[in-house]
Amino acid sequence: MSTFELAEKAKREKKFDLALDYYQQIINDKGISVNLLQEVANIFYLKGVNDHAVAFNLAAAHLSLHVYQESYKQGDEAIKNALENFPKDLLEKFPEPIGALLTSERDTMRHLSHALMDQELIFEKAPAYRPFAEVYYAQLLDDGSEKRIS
Repeated sequence: MSTFELAEKAKREKKFDLALDYYQQIINDKGISVNLLQEVANIFYLKGVNDHAVAFNLAAAHLSLHVYQESYKQGDEAIKNALENFPKDLLEKFPEPIGALLTSERDTMRHLSHALMDQELIFEKAPAYRPFAEVYYAQLLDDGSEKRIS
């Protein structure tokens, strides 16, 4: 079993600190990646450490932008075409046009939004949000428990 698979297994078993240890091993061996930063963010969310989840999700978004920018500089046609298809007024809302690509990354925005919003203070004021948080938690846990949520 790979270290990543061990981390995922630990996550499903709710051994979150062990999962973080495995992800740290991957970082030490291979460095960081957007996916790895998102996985670490997910573990912090599952642990209820939302401020860390936000920080790692933002780090993943920034690294993603860097990867897009570097690919664009290398002449990546898909990125060039995507930027050409965005409305000009949207592109102008970002310090660099490449930032508009974040608007098409559904998972990045979903993870960041849950990390920001899924907190007891929010649920006290808007209890209708709690079921969405419960489903999201179960989806991240990836242990099949989302099927048991009514």
